[in-house]
Amino acid sequence: MAPFPSGSWPLCCLNSMSKLIGVRTRRRSSVAYAISAIAHWDWPENWCGLFDLLMAALKTGEEAPVHGAMRVLTEFSRDLTDDQHIPQVAPVILPEMYRIFCEEEPSLKLLSRVCRPWMGFTSDSGLKKEILSAPIRMSTPLSMHEKMLMTLLIQMIENWSNNPDAFVEDEDEDSFAYSVRISAQDLLLALCQELAEDCGQGLVVAVGRHLERATTQRSAGDPAWWKTHEAVMLALGSVRDLILDQVAKGQLQFDLTNFIQSVVLADLDPNSSPFLAGRALWCGSRFGQAITPEMLEQFLQATVSALKDSPNPIIKVSGVRAVWGFCEFLKGSGNPGALQPYLPAILDGLVTLATQASSEVLSLILETCCIVVSVDSNFTAANVGRISTLCLAVFIKANNDPVLVALVQDVVRELCQNPGCTTTLQTKFIPTLASILNASTDKVPPGMQAVALDMLEVMVRSSSPPLGEPLINVAFPAVVQRTLNTDDNSTLQNGGECLRAYISVAPDQVLAYHDAEGRSGLQYVVQVASQLLSPATSEHTATFVGRLITVLIRRAGDHLGITWTFFSELSLVNFREFNSCAKPGAGVCSASPLTVGWGVEFPGGVPGPQDSRLFISFSLSGAPNSISSSVHMKERLVQLPWLNYWSMV
Repeated sequence: MAPFPSGSWPLCCLNSMSKLIGVRTRRRSSVAYAISAIAHWDWPENWCGLFDLLMAALKTGEEAPVHGAMRVLTEFSRDLTDDQHIPQVAPVILPEMYRIFCEEEPSLKLLSRVCRPWMGFTSDSGLKKEILSAPIRMSTPLSMHEKMLMTLLIQMIENWSNNPDAFVEDEDEDSFAYSVRISAQDLLLALCQELAEDCGQGLVVAVGRHLERATTQRSAGDPAWWKTHEAVMLALGSVRDLILDQVAKGQLQFDLTNFIQSVVLADLDPNSSPFLAGRALWCGSRFGQAITPEMLEQFLQATVSALKDSPNPIIKVSGVRAVWGFCEFLKGSGNPGALQPYLPAILDGLVTLATQASSEVLSLILETCCIVVSVDSNFTAANVGRISTLCLAVFIKANNDPVLVALVQDVVRELCQNPGCTTTLQTKFIPTLASILNASTDKVPPGMQAVALDMLEVMVRSSSPPLGEPLINVAFPAVVQRTLNTDDNSTLQNGGECLRAYISVAPDQVLAYHDAEGRSGLQYVVQVASQLLSPATSEHTATFVGRLITVLIRRAGDHLGITWTFFSELSLVNFREFNSCAKPGAGVCSASPLTVGWGVEFPGGVPGPQDSRLFISFSLSGAPNSISSSVHMKERLVQLPWLNYWSMV
């Protein structure tokens, strides 16, 4: 592309910036992105007036031009990671951004726009602390947070009330959602990370001021007084570790116990606001170290009541989050017994809510179930039927949702590690999983068989040997037959990994297994490995076959016999037949363990020159039609995963 004529940049910039005003947000964002992309290459040498134009847009005080300028800064700030350019930009832009924060009635959309580039200027720069300290040095301590202390908006209240999934997503620490509230939370966390000492004290001062204001509002009959309390608890709970650490070390003068007694417990009343009561439950679970045994009883009773009795979905969801927090605290503090009287009611509430929940709320419930079942092994064993039924129902209904499936696997993993749960769990799961694997592919949803194999691998890996009869006599043959009779890449891969788990965890049981025709489990595993090694299969199918062969050699090498030579020859065929870059790697990965002394005794002795030496000679001399040079082949060979084989077993 021909360069712009000299001197045309100001005109081009003005034309572009004018499009940031008075157009729709999406189009304005596109123009802003184009400007930032050009500026990446041409600022400051060929576009020295860029920031003058951005400053002019910021000073208008109008939402559209400020939005456009902030979009440019958001994209552009990601590239400003060196100390050479930051000093040129920060003194110009940051004071103007701070001025927006300090306006009497700033637009909440405007505040959210300002947060993003401010955070961008703080990444990977030696001036990070200097930039972050600006809001503290200017005016009163943390005055910025007094303007935007994460107060709930009417739109958010309406959205969350009608859509509990949105509430869960916005409250998630790893949420991809974006709002001024989330922006303020992110900025608070950044401040506390970089300027812990100043922010701890400043936040406590701001909290005191807000509580005083809320008291005044309440006395004056303002129905929105509770929003201030909710924002205070959110701010303190978000930086819990900082507050607890500084209070414990005597660096921060803040009576947490009194705050929880006089503010948090008092706000548990759902008649004030379900959002306030829910936030109080969450905040109490965050500060378990600061509450007395009597206060703990009150919080646990309120949590159970929220789960079982409250008709409000916001309070129910907050109760689920509080259960997770109290379980984490009481387990970590060595006092899980405090939960025992409440576990039956907690489980009842979780299971009942799960039957009515949509995806995001269900994800939260499963996360909480995972920690609940780890609190008391006896209670879990007594209730494994209900828990496993819930997990199986979610698995069948949402087998195409990787998040929910992973969470079900987490719960199943915990149950498998409890000896009192294995029999019931396997009785519930194995017949269903086996029927899925034994069904023809046109009778089950696409991908479900691969997911079933993955679930079986989790159960095998998480169980202590010897494996239960259903896993060996029902699930194992179903895994073998499905893997041998499919051309689906995911099913083949997951089947190979599931069999690797069987060989790794219970090799003796696999060796002892025989079907009605007298074929052993080892013969079936070798047959699967051979199929995965076949040049006729996809390159993706053979990705993990080296791991399966490695475990076979390690766990069952004494029983392989002539199969050793067969693997060597088949791997060489792989080498010659695979023509793409990915396929030779799979061939090397499967064949390379055959070239190393594993300390395994084979009938007839260690393979001779026709096996291992032939492979080494072949691989290091260059593979025809596979890899262009022997040097590249050697580099691939020394980087193979089997060199770190302990991580594969």
